[in-house]
Amino acid sequence: MSIASERGKNFERKVRKITAKILKIEVKRDSRSGAGETHKQDVRSPYGVLPLFIECKDQEKANLKRDWRKADQQSSFGQAPVVVFPDNEETLVVMRYEDLLNFIKEGIDWRESAEKYRVGVDMGDPAGDKSVEINPFELPKKKPAAIKNTSKLKTCRNGHIADQFGYCMAKKCPYNRTYKAPKEKKK
Repeated sequence: MSIASERGKNFERKVRKITAKILKIEVKRDSRSGAGETHKQDVRSPYGVLPLFIECKDQEKANLKRDWRKADQQSSFGQAPVVVFPDNEETLVVMRYEDLLNFIKEGIDWRESAEKYRVGVDMGDPAGDKSVEINPFELPKKKPAAIKNTSKLKTCRNGHIADQFGYCMAKKCPYNRTYKAPKEKKK
């Protein structure tokens, strides 16, 4: 195995580790390094949680325009192509400026809509600032009354955040694409 390919693999491992640590999601490095038929990206999340097509490049003479065009051609619908490359001790990225702005806008919209789901203040607290937050990705204990969705976010029938096609993002929700009903234990 050549030194260049080993350096590329080490950089892909580094990018996977950084991504998993910061986003706190499961991220895998493709051992075939994009040689598969469907998954061409170097680093990906198994269930498509990560909306990025990550192409890692650690080369002596980088051609970022060529690498970005390749990532753009190979990316799937709903994935923003990015080329990740090292520069001294930093890890940098090349991506479409509109995609960056859309991610920022989505985060701002989510933050604004999350404010609507906050639970009221505990009256026993003299400061009056003790509030409880609801995690929209957790399944509720009991089925809540229908919540009117006034935000621009799509939700599933259980009220969880949904993708662009209406499938739930909560893994344990029956309206998730990958949901499998729990097996009944044999007596």
